[in-house]
Amino acid sequence: MLSAVTALPAAAQTPATQPASAPATSPAEPAFIRVEPLPGGDDPLTKIEAALTLNEVEKQAMIDAAASPTSLDEAAFPMMLAKVAALPELDDKSFGELDRPAVKSLLKTPERYSLAPMVLKVMVFQVRRCEAEKDFAGSIAWPREKPLWRLNCTSSVPKTARQEQDPLIVFSTVDPTRWLGKSKEGGEEGELRYPDGPTLELAGVFYKIRRTAERQSGELRDYPVVLAWQVRPSREWFSQSVGDIRVLIPLLIILILAFVFVFLRRRVSRRGVGAGRIKYQSRRDQTAEPGAQPDNNFAAPEEPPAPVDPLLVAAAEEYRKAHPEEFEQDDAHGKDRQG
Repeated sequence: MLSAVTALPAAAQTPATQPASAPATSPAEPAFIRVEPLPGGDDPLTKIEAALTLNEVEKQAMIDAAASPTSLDEAAFPMMLAKVAALPELDDKSFGELDRPAVKSLLKTPERYSLAPMVLKVMVFQVRRCEAEKDFAGSIAWPREKPLWRLNCTSSVPKTARQEQDPLIVFSTVDPTRWLGKSKEGGEEGELRYPDGPTLELAGVFYKIRRTAERQSGELRDYPVVLAWQVRPSREWFSQSVGDIRVLIPLLIILILAFVFVFLRRRVSRRGVGAGRIKYQSRRDQTAEPGAQPDNNFAAPEEPPAPVDPLLVAAAEEYRKAHPEEFEQDDAHGKDRQG
């Protein structure tokens, strides 16, 4: 992973305990502030490292910026904006190779991460398009008409976690609103507010620590300032959802119900197919057991013989006796046929 490209003196990055007694003025822009073309090659991380390498005069500008924690009106701010905006867009592989420091680490050891490229996952609550004369002094490196967005964020942690969400300030050279959706509220200064805190991943460069007073309490507080050149929606939504039991339980219930529904549907389907068939078994191959009654469920019922008139029987017997030769001849023919 890439570390800090230019290590500044520790004293220059340590915020002052009190704000400056007088507002910082905008120094004249040095002639050295120019964005050099990125070196050749296909490795974007190598290009980033080369682009963030400062000469001696640029290093001094960064030292002066770190010594004024209450202001952004300094020559180093538009200089670094121009450098960051020219950095190449990263693919998933390069995006994953950047360091992912905690916001607390930026506050504790800012000199270690000075000008270091990094990936931060943040929850965004306010977005405002900056105005050059209102937010910082315009310059040749970053003209006042060039778009810039300020994001008020906190570090992204599950809502149920005991870890405190640390605030930070992000200045993005690309429009982040395309990933945030429609805001639910409007601010007094034209900012877009997102009470639900959509989660974004951004590739940026740590600039410095800024000390500013909170609106409600007026208490001075330190915020890390990050300059971002690439923003995308967070792709780790499931890991965040697992941390919240309120999301995990409904998800498990839905999966169980889906499994039960598929299981019951298959059983009903199989029973329906079996019930529609008539099992046929040949009776020819069946061997009757001793003493078993024949199954006559499909045989026609036998009719009783018709009664014979006794007078007719007697008349036939008399005729037989009177003509014995006829019956003897019939018997002879019958025996021949049988033989």
